Amino acid sequence: MNRTGELDANQEAKVEQVAKLWAATIKKKNENALYYKDKIKYIKTKLKSGDVVEEAGSSRVQSHYNEPGVTVWSSMYLEFQDADGNKVGGEQAELDFFTFNEGGALPQIVSAKLDGSKVRKSQDRRLLRHSA
Repeated sequence: MNRTGELDANQEAKVEQVAKLWAATIKKKNENALYYKDKIKYIKTKLKSGDVVEEAGSSRVQSHYNEPGVTVWSSMYLEFQDADGNKVGGEQAELDFFTFNEGGALPQIVSAKLDGSKVRKSQDRRLLRHSA
């Protein structure tokens, strides 16, 4: 996003990709009528709307952490495993962006929110401590 809040071409392409995925999901579920009845409600309740925010912000997060040895993962889920490596409890919390480096510095969680007031750093830190 540039300083005026407009998406660059790469971000627009990523948002378009998410929109196409949503359209395919709506069609596959045969929920066109439900979608057209109240588009905003449908998006908020039936689709993963955070995907758009994450895609729009991904290039900014990548450029912010563009340092040698730093890795950024996006849209990852925590999962727990027993001693034999079997999944326990299914997918847990989803992390928008997760950064770490080869030097062993503590990893960081970066939350992508349309409304910045909904970012809960304490919750992100708790998730990170719980999963470490």
